[in-house]
Amino acid sequence: AGLPLGTCTAPGASVMVNIVGEPPADAAVREMLSVPGVHVHDYAKEPREGRKIGHVTAVAERPADLERTAARLLALCPHR
Repeated sequence: AGLPLGTCTAPGASVMVNIVGEPPADAAVREMLSVPGVHVHDYAKEPREGRKIGHVTAVAERPADLERTAARLLALCPHR
């Protein structure tokens, strides 16, 4: 297409937590979304044991911030 390439610089650290089996409760999803840099991806699949039905991603500028966010997400997604 002759277009210039974009930057390849990472915007910071990132983490992904899978949602498997059952979706998290609505209150848990609201709590996740209240955290800056967090996005919930729902695949709109029928829940069943062992099936990946979505994931949650988080980005942060500093790895230390991301570690705290990841621990919080893991606590809110018990079926990962």
